[in-house]
Amino acid sequence: MKTIANITDNRAMVGPVRISYPNVFVPKAMEGDEGGEKKYSMAFLVPKGDRTLTEGLDRAVQAAYDRGLEKLWNGKAPTKYESPLRDGDDKPGEELRGHLVVNAKSKNRPVVLGRDGSQIDDEEEVYGGMWAYVIVEFYPFAKSGNKGVACSLTGLRKYRDDDKFGGDSKAEAVNDLNALTFSDEEDDL
Repeated sequence: MKTIANITDNRAMVGPVRISYPNVFVPKAMEGDEGGEKKYSMAFLVPKGDRTLTEGLDRAVQAAYDRGLEKLWNGKAPTKYESPLRDGDDKPGEELRGHLVVNAKSKNRPVVLGRDGSQIDDEEEVYGGMWAYVIVEFYPFAKSGNKGVACSLTGLRKYRDDDKFGGDSKAEAVNDLNALTFSDEEDDL
């Protein structure tokens, strides 16, 4: 597995990373944002020990922060700053331990490609637990008194399958339902 962290100012292609909560085919309003704008979104997990990825992401976030300081926050560092990089050790979920968690959103549908480079349109192909290379852009914001750097999702390319986070409840349901047996005598309810 080759680690990549190509950085161009505030833009990054990182991978392979593990995907969590992918919502890349149909935009949805964010939880707790009643009547809010619908967006595409997902999180990706970056192993904290992968210095290439973590340092690359830090540089891209810093570039966006510097732009915010210069052009959006009037040269004043925010007293309360929101970062797009979160420590997975502080979040519930065993799969997050030892990782940085990056939440990415977009108003525009991201490019979603398979390992072979062809476009993926089947929602079953993109799931929490798979590995991918992702392209994101970091940008500063100032909204409703909050300031920080956010992450926009541009695209992803599937790298490989892995165990689904939370198991495969659909496959388990199919197995459970197929285990049922019926007799013709039971047809009369």
